[in-house]
Amino acid sequence: MFERMFAMAQNRGVRTIQMMCLKENSRMRHLAAKHHALLRNDQDANDAVLHPYWPTPASVLEEIVGETRGYTHRLFE
Repeated sequence: MFERMFAMAQNRGVRTIQMMCLKENSRMRHLAAKHHALLRNDQDANDAVLHPYWPTPASVLEEIVGETRGYTHRLFE
């Protein structure tokens, strides 16, 4: 889900994504670090700022495939 959100933001020209998570949430911190986020620590939360790149053919394809999977899943539920 995070990858799809990131690709959608990238394809729409979003320049900054801000996210917050609890310090204990190591999975979200890992996702943020994977995308080269600037992490700032607070007392009980982490703040991350991500800067998506410009749209690429791969990011457009990733969004199309993700949307197609979502529609297909809903169709056959």
